Amino acid sequence: MEYSFKAVGDNALKLLLGGEVSERMNKTIRSICKKLSVASILGVVEWVPAYNSITIYYQPICISFQRLKQKVNQLINEPIEHDDVTVRIFHVPVVYGDKYGPDLQRVANFNHLSIEKVKFYHQQPEYLIYMLGFLPGFPYLGGLHDQIVTPRLDIPRLYVEAGSVGIASRQTGIYPVQSPGDGTL
Repeated sequence: MEYSFKAVGDNALKLLLGGEVSERMNKTIRSICKKLSVASILGVVEWVPAYNSITIYYQPICISFQRLKQKVNQLINEPIEHDDVTVRIFHVPVVYGDKYGPDLQRVANFNHLSIEKVKFYHQQPEYLIYMLGFLPGFPYLGGLHDQIVTPRLDIPRLYVEAGSVGIASRQTGIYPVQSPGDGTL
């Protein structure tokens, strides 16, 4: 596995993993996060997993950038046990259309499907949370069914209702608060 390190400010180390965003990459990131948890490295405050990176925040008074880099390098080179990573499954009820999903018909039209088929395909996968971002608590969910992949709106909506579910290209996500956005079902 190819990887590199990057300093982020004076109290964070970013581990950049080579490869594309995928289920396998997500498993690798979860495995490394579990190793970080088990290792309990003195001075490490928290870590933030993303698509193909993990940013590790630390207290420079407790551990130097170079020392943290060495410790993380050691962790990465230990065998990664994908099957050893605990996964929690959440059931998220979804209401489609109306004020929570004004783009449902657009998704159906773009993919030449009925609204019922869009709902069916959206409910089939077990999605993986690839990253939290854009808004606090906004999960970027990977695993969207190929039949409903839909591009973003050319001009995002100024108002998307909290709790709305959106599609942007090959991902879906849930708006935790009212905000601008697009592609809602």
